[in-house]
Amino acid sequence: MTCSPPPDLVSLIFMGSSYVRGTLFLMVLFHSSVCLADHFDQPYFTRLAGSWTGEGEMSNPDGVSTVIHEEWTAERDGDRFLIRGTRQAGEENQEFHWIFTFNVSTELYECEYWHTGMESDLVFEVSLSDNRSQLRASLGDSGGELLITNSMEGNVIDGTVEFTSQTGESFPFASVKHTKEEE
Repeated sequence: MTCSPPPDLVSLIFMGSSYVRGTLFLMVLFHSSVCLADHFDQPYFTRLAGSWTGEGEMSNPDGVSTVIHEEWTAERDGDRFLIRGTRQAGEENQEFHWIFTFNVSTELYECEYWHTGMESDLVFEVSLSDNRSQLRASLGDSGGELLITNSMEGNVIDGTVEFTSQTGESFPFASVKHTKEEE
């Protein structure tokens, strides 16, 4: 009868490490999918879900104003949060959507915006608290920036849009008050 020597310590540690690495990988994978789902359980999104109407106005730098009326719904859709609606701005009718996602590699919310007539989506970086969202987008070659701030109190959102030019000059572009419809 021959006896084999016990496995050397390095092999044992390597096998153990491989097992631990595999287990950790599965835990991280599971945790990432659970965390991704949890990102849209954030209080701001929970309160945002439902049907809304908005009234306000847009102004250009020359002071010309346009009345805005919006109707939209917000809902969670798997690993994203969607807002879809219609807007009447003066005589122009638009359909629009906002698609919120959570980027696990940067651990930040992102949002793509589109409305009728746009060639491509505008991408925003999003920061959230329980009662407020700020969406910031670079306007490409113009060097400008768009900042949207939405403050939520109860079933009302006060939204403002501010444009900053490449020279750093800022002006308010729009102000809209959104009211959630009773369920």
